[in-house]
Amino acid sequence: MRRWMISLLALALLILGVWIGRAEPTLGWVPAVRGSGILAAVFLGLSLACTPVGRVLGRSVSAWRRSFGLIAAGLALLHGVGAAATPLVPQLRLLWYEPLLRAGAITLGLLLALGLSSFPRRWSPRHWKALHQLVWAAVLALLGHVALSPHASSVELGLMAAVVVVLLLARAWPGLGRCHRPQDQGSS
Repeated sequence: MRRWMISLLALALLILGVWIGRAEPTLGWVPAVRGSGILAAVFLGLSLACTPVGRVLGRSVSAWRRSFGLIAAGLALLHGVGAAATPLVPQLRLLWYEPLLRAGAITLGLLLALGLSSFPRRWSPRHWKALHQLVWAAVLALLGHVALSPHASSVELGLMAAVVVVLLLARAWPGLGRCHRPQDQGSS
């Protein structure tokens, strides 16, 4: 599975490189910072989509979910560090005052905590599952971060919110995944 994770990360970096290449030279790293944030959101969405897709396919896709989640956390870290290193965030103390930065910092903190908890084997399944439900808090903080961003369009925000609603409905729908199993044919 490590090859897939490296391949996905390489693809994400390639997309980020293309994004940087299209940037205006006067903008500096701003498009790269924005691109890393968009990619982090995409990989977080892919990670969340793994459970419903796995139920429909009738097989475990947990390795994909973990890889996508770790890539999302890594790209979110790249986004946060990039934002702090550019004129987008002139002073780190603004994290306390600016709701946009606060929402981004909360999202980053939650994703990093979830990413770090994916490695130790000390977590019992009960604790691990409870901890990883925090991903939905990270998703809400991410939606807040995007909603407050002057760079995000209402179309981007609406699309993200629609994806989150679909993913929540897919997780809550009890019949999802039963369509691929053959019905029990009784001999009556």
